[in-house]
Amino acid sequence: TRGGGGGGGGGMGQTGNNNSNASGVGKLSPRNNSYAFSSGSKSPRALILMQNSSNFSIVQRSGMNVTVAGVPLSLLDLESMDPEMAQSLRNVSSLPPADFRQMLDLEDLPLTMTPQEYLGTSLRRILVDEVAWQAKAFGMGLSRAIDRSLMVFWRLDGRALSELSFGSSLDGEGGSVGG
Repeated sequence: TRGGGGGGGGGMGQTGNNNSNASGVGKLSPRNNSYAFSSGSKSPRALILMQNSSNFSIVQRSGMNVTVAGVPLSLLDLESMDPEMAQSLRNVSSLPPADFRQMLDLEDLPLTMTPQEYLGTSLRRILVDEVAWQAKAFGMGLSRAIDRSLMVFWRLDGRALSELSFGSSLDGEGGSVGG
């Protein structure tokens, strides 16, 4: 029987490049809120979402129907961090069906998976699963540096954290913190 899409090692989903900007763990979010901010890549599409469960997830927005914490993943966002990996994933859709099935078999993925499903699974693995420990460490460090109640008081949402961290908001424009 095949695995459920967790992704094995090797194949098109692996890269020798470790492109994470997150390092540090924490309990940042108030009860019913999530925060997001840019990871600092040239194009501030990569987001770090701090969830109520105190877990941090690197995710992306726009383009795909695959979401993490309500935020869609995008191949364009991966491209801003790792253009070669993004191109490799783009090329999957042009593989002959037999080659695509062989790749799925090598990665221990369901042979019924479509190229679009493979892309979504790969994006999640590359942008979330493989960097989860770094995002967790970042959150812990941030929560030790800034008290959670202060973040709530200052209304530090995703846009404000992006501005404080990287000098620009998620959409690339400046603005006022907490406003």
